[in-house]
Amino acid sequence: MKKIHLATSKDKIRPHLEYIQIKGGFAYATNCHILVKMPLSELFGKESELNKDDYHFYIEAKEWQKNKFYNGSTFTLDGGNYLEALDIKGNRLGTIKIVTQPQFDNIGRFPDCESVIYSSEKPTEAVDIISFNPSLLSTLCEALGGNETKFIYTFFGRLKTIQVRNKENLSFGILMPIDINMD
Repeated sequence: MKKIHLATSKDKIRPHLEYIQIKGGFAYATNCHILVKMPLSELFGKESELNKDDYHFYIEAKEWQKNKFYNGSTFTLDGGNYLEALDIKGNRLGTIKIVTQPQFDNIGRFPDCESVIYSSEKPTEAVDIISFNPSLLSTLCEALGGNETKFIYTFFGRLKTIQVRNKENLSFGILMPIDINMD
């Protein structure tokens, strides 16, 4: 299952974070508390025609969820303006209008996820205590592959990111820690 939509924002204050970005061979989703980076081959399937580095568009996460695209096994671009999905039995799940970069500029600016990921890859620090929201960690893990998957967690320090890697594929996520005063 590809529940990447779980990592997007649900509030109307940040509409630009209610989208999944397809760019450079990866899908990105973030709500600024968690971030998911997933290879297109994991999102659309290993044999999909959509596994290209030159695609750059956005998908509304609520449409991904509403049409149950997380159950999709075959994805195609219909006319270059719509994403269509079929389930494993060949049943049509639906169609989602894709949003191009010029159209997305009217919605907002999607975060530069790669710079967030790169800046998070600092040397690890020894820490006695680290705090994070377990609900956000659970959501991140479900977005990366579900509850049956095994994950590798890397803690980079008390106020630095927690990296979550799916052991079964190349999906990757970041969870922001919580700063609490234990005194």
